Amino acid sequence: MRFKAKIDNVILLTNLLQSAEKMGKRAILKLTSETVFLICTKGEGDVQMWSQVPADNIFGDYRIESNTNNNTIALEFSITPLLQAIRSAGYRDSAETTVRLAKKGTEAALCIEAKAQTRDGKRVNITHDVHVVVRRAAEVDEMAQPRCPPLETHIELPSVDQCRPVVEHLSRIGDIIWLGATRDGRFRLGIKTTAGDIETMWKNLKNATVVRQETEEDDMEDQSIDDSDWHVVPLASKVLQKWFSSQILQNHIIAGIAPNYCVVAYVYVGDRKHGGVITYYMPSRHIAYD
Repeated sequence: MRFKAKIDNVILLTNLLQSAEKMGKRAILKLTSETVFLICTKGEGDVQMWSQVPADNIFGDYRIESNTNNNTIALEFSITPLLQAIRSAGYRDSAETTVRLAKKGTEAALCIEAKAQTRDGKRVNITHDVHVVVRRAAEVDEMAQPRCPPLETHIELPSVDQCRPVVEHLSRIGDIIWLGATRDGRFRLGIKTTAGDIETMWKNLKNATVVRQETEEDDMEDQSIDDSDWHVVPLASKVLQKWFSSQILQNHIIAGIAPNYCVVAYVYVGDRKHGGVITYYMPSRHIAYD
């Protein structure tokens, strides 16, 4: 089992790790011949993060060899030590930063090496070893994104800078925030109190219709839903607040809603066609995933 590459895009890798760090303490790095997956399945409030980015968007001279799982390697690690190591490499004027999978004694480690230059021109090598656990083949095969009902609407959210203060304000008032959207481009965040409802609403947002496999049942359901109907999910306010604070990339976010079950949010990394995507699964306040 071998993995070695140059880290060409330190900023992108750092941003992905920062996003994961705000979700949980541990993550899984899954490497295939063409794609890098960063997975965090044990986030607060059962929030899960599944990101996938083409390997050449992050790495150069990318080499991976594995005799199992169609040339796939999966590594579990503590996020903070790896993030600190990547930051250390990225904050220097490095001619080259590399990462490789190595064995340190009886344990596996990701070795990150930065070839840097001091102010007086001396070349130095900076090395960090981050302990990782190599996941077994059967465990890799079992890695699957959460199942959820069909998403009734997809909507491009207002900017994080607009949503975050609203969520912070509502979190100080109630424990549950109701997130809702319509197919005609409206989106709202609100809470319910004994004195009445408090909400903030946006209009004229971009909306994408749900793409489903055509069945008679789905056709009947679609005909019964008006574009102005609200699709709503109750979310724990602390979880939603933490999720908005994790949005380091500041990219466009598309939210899909399965009413009263979950929100699936997509954050695109780079070009939507050739770049990657981070997918977040946020369960309803009252419903857990299977």
